[in-house]
Amino acid sequence: MNQQFTLFNLDKRHYLPKYGNMPELICSNMPPTLVSLLLNPGKSKRSYPDIGAWAGERLVCVGDLMKQYPTGVLTAKEEAEVREYAEGKEDEDGGNLYHFARHAFTQAPPPSVNTDQFAGGQQVWVLRNLSKRVYVRADVLAGKPEAMGPFVEPLGFGDLLLANITWSTDSVKMDYGHVLVLGPWAGDRFDIVPWDVAKKDIKKEKKAWKDVSEEQAKRTRMLLADLF
Repeated sequence: MNQQFTLFNLDKRHYLPKYGNMPELICSNMPPTLVSLLLNPGKSKRSYPDIGAWAGERLVCVGDLMKQYPTGVLTAKEEAEVREYAEGKEDEDGGNLYHFARHAFTQAPPPSVNTDQFAGGQQVWVLRNLSKRVYVRADVLAGKPEAMGPFVEPLGFGDLLLANITWSTDSVKMDYGHVLVLGPWAGDRFDIVPWDVAKKDIKKEKKAWKDVSEEQAKRTRMLLADLF
């Protein structure tokens, strides 16, 4: 069976309308949509009031065949909701977090930001994992020193996130075999900010931040190579 995935915001109880297998999601508009939802552009927010709606909130992309969810991702109340929903469904599809969230959550309104006109396009941006206190630079991720703005190619923040927040205890079936998906950042909180903003925050905060740009670029490329 070809496993289906959907991206959920656990705090807002929202999901993105697109669902499908992993190659379909990577090739869809989900990656740039996810970037728009995590942008924290500072003063530019006045020009784009509907972007950044998911910044700082728990995100996970869940497979419909999952049997367990990541430890510590759900609150005690959320775990109870999933258990209640799953009663009587253990022997049929529908008794897991994926089906519960598709049933109980609402579809997220799409951000309307125009990536070609976004005001922050002339500087380097970084994706921050606020839960693990690590960050990834867009220019390193894209493999282009000249890469500016939060929307970069050929490898972007949306691809990176899907490679890290996708979770299923059942394998993803590919033409040549199976790839187990256990995203190490599943359920974490993120935002995307200009590098200048990130540097200022790093200097004034007492806890250390770690640059994981190189290792994450390598990891994401390897996963995409497996998928395609």
